[in-house]
Amino acid sequence: MEDNNCKAYEEILEEMRGLCADAKRYSDEASRNATRAKHMMIAAQMESVYMPEEKKKWVIEGIPTPPGYYAYYGAGGDSYVLYHENSSRREYEEYLTTLEEKGFTRYYTGEMGKLVYACYYNDAAVLNVTYASSDGVLRIVVEAREDVVLPPLEPICDGTPESVEPKLCMFGDHLYDCHDCGMGYIYRLHDGTFVVIDGGMYDPPELPICFFNRLRELNGEGKIVISAWFLTHAHHDHIRVFVRLAELYADQLDVRRVICNFPGYLMQLGSGHRGWCKNLVGSAEDAFDKLSPRPQVIRAHTGQQFVFPGLTVDMLFTLDDFKHPFFPDNFNATSLIFRLTTAGQTYMFLGDADSTTNGILVERFGELLRSDIVQVAHHGFWGGTKEVYDTIDAPIVFWPCPLINPKNGHDRYRNPNWSPITREMVKNHAKVVFLQWKGTDILSLPITGEEGITLASDTDEGHPE
Repeated sequence: MEDNNCKAYEEILEEMRGLCADAKRYSDEASRNATRAKHMMIAAQMESVYMPEEKKKWVIEGIPTPPGYYAYYGAGGDSYVLYHENSSRREYEEYLTTLEEKGFTRYYTGEMGKLVYACYYNDAAVLNVTYASSDGVLRIVVEAREDVVLPPLEPICDGTPESVEPKLCMFGDHLYDCHDCGMGYIYRLHDGTFVVIDGGMYDPPELPICFFNRLRELNGEGKIVISAWFLTHAHHDHIRVFVRLAELYADQLDVRRVICNFPGYLMQLGSGHRGWCKNLVGSAEDAFDKLSPRPQVIRAHTGQQFVFPGLTVDMLFTLDDFKHPFFPDNFNATSLIFRLTTAGQTYMFLGDADSTTNGILVERFGELLRSDIVQVAHHGFWGGTKEVYDTIDAPIVFWPCPLINPKNGHDRYRNPNWSPITREMVKNHAKVVFLQWKGTDILSLPITGEEGITLASDTDEGHPE
């Protein structure tokens, strides 16, 4: 009898577990739908109030629309997203055929993992079209042709081919004197020009000056030519060195291209970041105008490829790739993600990507993300996920953060509770870690790891002094 009672009890428990799981699933779905409805309502309200009549006209008239789409204004810059869920690759291909029938010119097409992408243009507009089988969404990002610099399809060479040894500068001078975040990387190319990723804060005042001096050290005499400056997102600790250098050294810098994709005004407004976000984006855009000649500003879109002497950059994620309408509660979610290839090694730059971004990335690209080197997302704060790090599986780690928190003097690396996901990644995958901490490392390529450190994940062993 007792056995029967125990069996019945277990069956009841199992049924209750199932009901609880169902209830949670329904609750989560209801929460997602409520959030989506709220965002769509905000989008509709903002469009009716803020969308200029002339924008409505050019973005709709003459632009083919897929069946069942809805439109969302104000994603990246002034772009307009035509968005169709529950779509298919066939519909994507049919849409490209329609564009060609309507007289649009194909600029490029491609495929990566579960994503297919294309860029088309005419005299009025540029369209970046993607379809991802991982989420079943057809996206058409529409921009005014007069506002767009199309990315170069041919290899870029702004210097003298094979004139210097390529180097990587992991900038660290004064980067963490006042703050516990910040990131800056400088690649010197074979032709003597540079590709720069972010930079750092505007203070202490010595920081941007030191950044310029590192460029000068790597460049020698003469004007410093930066073939491309990639700005992952518009947070202070990533763009302010760029802004300050434009103020201090405009006559000594030749910045040919800036690659970024900042949120448009309506996205800033809808996500509650209207004030400081608008000011940050505005400060970067003002800096473009201070440089002479003004750089070409290329809005990043997934699928773009930039080929420099000895270095290639593939764009894997921009804010276009979210499910729209999207208003980021966390502005870090607007970070670009790209893969860089040089000297036979692949580097995954995650910027300040958050968990939402990571999920989209893994679903789309899977094993294609595997790389030799990974940059820790968001300095090891919340951001990178176990799933994305396990998929990237990189033996070399770039960790842009200080050992000691300058705000409170706490030693992070003797505290196993700080950045547990990053620590687990280091423990499971990394052979060596590079910290942007005391000063700057200038490394030859490829990266051998000899200059890095071994960082234990939960003990004092390997703690660098």
